[in-house]
Parts: sequence; C-alpha cells; structure tokens
Amino acid sequence: MGTKESIVRTSSLVDRASVRGVKKGRGNRKKGSRRQSTLQGLRVVGGLVLGAALLGGLGYGAHQARRWAHKSPRFALDTIEVVGAGRASEESLLRLSGLRRGLNIFDVDVDRVAEAVEAHPWVAAAQVERRFPRGVRVTVREHQPALMVALDHLYYADASGEVVKRYAPGEREVLPVVTGLERAQVEADDPAARALLEEAVALLDAVSAVRGGGAEQVAEVHVDPVMG
Repeated sequence: MGTKESIVRTSSLVDRASVRGVKKGRGNRKKGSRRQSTLQGLRVVGGLVLGAALLGGLGYGAHQARRWAHKSPRFALDTIEVVGAGRASEESLLRLSGLRRGLNIFDVDVDRVAEAVEAHPWVAAAQVERRFPRGVRVTVREHQPALMVALDHLYYADASGEVVKRYAPGEREVLPVVTGLERAQVEADDPAARALLEEAVALLDAVSAVRGGGAEQVAEVHVDPVMG
C-alpha cells in the first residue's frame, strides 16, 4: 500500500514539473528536460525505496507480534468449556482433545481437536472455537441411541441406522434389540443392512405412537436380509 501511494504522488509531481518546463521556452527545453528527467528518476527511486522500507518494517513488526503472542502468558489457556456432553464424560473428551491449561491459544488447531473429539463413540460431531484471550469451547452433538443390534455382542444404533458403540456392562439403557443381521454386513456399512435398521426404527416409532408409550415396550425386532 505504501509503495503504490508513493508512486502515485511521484507521478503527480512529475506532471506538474513537466508543465513548468514547457513554459520556460524553447531555449531551455533540452536542459530543463534533462533536469526534470533526473529529478523524476530520483523521485521514483526514492518512492520505491520508501515503500519497500515501509513494507519490510510492517512485515518484521507482524512477525515479532506473532512471536510475542505465541509466547505471552496473556494467551495461555485458563478456561476449557465442554458443551453438549451427556453420555460422553467431559474427562474423556478433554483427554481426546489434548487441550490443557497453560497451552497457548494460538497453538490450538481447532480442526484437529474437533476431529480428535469425534473419535469418541458417542460423539456424532464436534465444533471447537477459541474464546479470546484465554479460553476454548468444545461443543459436541451426541448420538441418540434408538435400539440395540445383536451381532457377536450387543451394540447401540441411532435412528439413522448407524451402529454407534458396543454395549458395556453397567449401561442401563433399555432398548429393543434387532436380530437377524450379520456382523460383516454392519462392518462393511452395507446399505441394505442400514435400510433394515431404519425400517426397524420406523416400526418402533409406529408402535410407540399407537400404544402411547416408548419403544422399550418392544423387546425384539427380527429382520431378514432376504425377506425384509
């Protein structure tokens, strides 16, 4: 920006100098023209040097500011907020995130942290945002289990038919169990298997609407990959 403005000013000065040179008459035209040409060159060079110096100074200043910000305790994390966690514990999410107090806020890669948090089986999606000057907020959207799927073990699945995680002893969720699917189908994310799970969810919703209760009233839904 400094260079451009310097060149524009130089052009204006040269234009005015050229007009003055013409008014001095024919006898002084050659001498005046040489003088004006030299003056023009000096002005252009001076403008370019000044512009380069300004840009260089700004670049150096920005570099120093970045270095200071990355080392200043003023930007050390003090608050790490987790929003939306219910089934997943805050401790487990923070452990996956790698966030810790004292970490510089500019060293937080929000995309990498979100991806790490999404590795938790209950987390469907995560968003991470810096809260200047010393905070980070992690917002998660969790899977909502709609049923369980009997494979070699019991697994939770959500309403979209996505198998979320393996059932662990101590979890007290009471949900209908879908039988009839093969583990290989689920691991391969077979569209037919997912469609069957979606149909099972739709059936359970219909039963709940008719009976006026929850899906826990149904103990088992058997699906057949061949018969449907």
